[in-house]
Amino acid sequence: VSDVLASGMSVTQAIKIDARKEYRSHAKMDEIDGASLEQVAAAHDALDLYWLDDTRAPADQFAAFRALDAAEKAKLVAYATASTTQSCFARDRQRDSLMHAFEIEIMPDIRAHWTPNAALFNRFKKAWLLKILGEDLGLTQEAVTLASSSKKEIVAFCDKLFAEPFATLSDAQRAAVAAWCPPMMQTAGLAFDEAEPTAEIPEPDSEVAQAA
Repeated sequence: VSDVLASGMSVTQAIKIDARKEYRSHAKMDEIDGASLEQVAAAHDALDLYWLDDTRAPADQFAAFRALDAAEKAKLVAYATASTTQSCFARDRQRDSLMHAFEIEIMPDIRAHWTPNAALFNRFKKAWLLKILGEDLGLTQEAVTLASSSKKEIVAFCDKLFAEPFATLSDAQRAAVAAWCPPMMQTAGLAFDEAEPTAEIPEPDSEVAQAA
């Protein structure tokens, strides 16, 4: 714990969602959602670090750490563990079945914590955005209409759609929007025996996607 909190030493590989700007250096900085970084900072500020004093001998620091109550020590260990692990989704749900089981237990529904936005949609090709709208969300007419629009316009449409679903949506469309996330991030309702091995995603072959 002291190595991690004092010097940033990285020692562990496991499941975690890490919020560090350097991992997003290729992104447009003004589009990065700072909420996760603020949450990490708040978690750090809530830690009891009085024992972590470089002017004291290591043995004294350790004694002070041991004197903390169990809840405070658990918070420190949790933060240190989170700071030394890397974010990772199981790439092959059969080969990485243990990792996939952890994902389901830790975050059974990622949409309860995160909403797709422009930062995500900008990473997709125009054809895939149209495929998502027409096939995944059931917005067939909207996909056809947007086929002649620029990718920037489609991204803006998707961002607005997910931020505040339109009143004109049917119940089925509204449910699809509320549940949708990229396939590799899906855990809700999945059991290991239902999951298929992950393969490369083929090019979309719908008429709308081809028209794009």
